[in-house]
Amino acid sequence: MTLRVELAHPGYVVLLDRYDPNWHVTLDHQEVPMLRANHIFRAVRAGAGAHVIRFNYRQIGLRAGAALSACSIALLAVLRKLDLGHRGLERE
Repeated sequence: MTLRVELAHPGYVVLLDRYDPNWHVTLDHQEVPMLRANHIFRAVRAGAGAHVIRFNYRQIGLRAGAALSACSIALLAVLRKLDLGHRGLERE
């Protein structure tokens, strides 16, 4: 999600959707801390002036889970091939 904002004074930009620690935020292309607003919303502090704020969602463990799944599929393929090769020897 990308927001273009212009603030007359320094303050907070608050999004009225649920805070989740997997959200990461950049302010003018610099990563900044995402804050909690009223315990459940997400917010970012910005100075006066025009800014571009970008929220990105990065699921923790997604890459590791995808790599583990790919390795599991490869292992199953190897085991299947070995099993088929073993069965071929029994028929001779």
